[in-house]
Amino acid sequence: MRDSMGAYTGSLFAIDGWKYVDYTNPLFKTGEYPFQSFVDLWKMGLVPSFDGKLWRLHGGKDAKVLWEGTL
Repeated sequence: MRDSMGAYTGSLFAIDGWKYVDYTNPLFKTGEYPFQSFVDLWKMGLVPSFDGKLWRLHGGKDAKVLWEGTL
């Protein structure tokens, strides 16, 4: 959860290039926020988490696990 909170906070700043983002990877474009997908989930009331094996998507007042799986 800490990483997704950082991703949301980072979206508040206009930065052209992020230090640890590999812009040679076609998934990332210069001038675009590389963690926007986390921000979109956050704004929908969803928080992703990862324990090293499984991804989980939490939501609601009690942060119930709504989805669990691998990507």
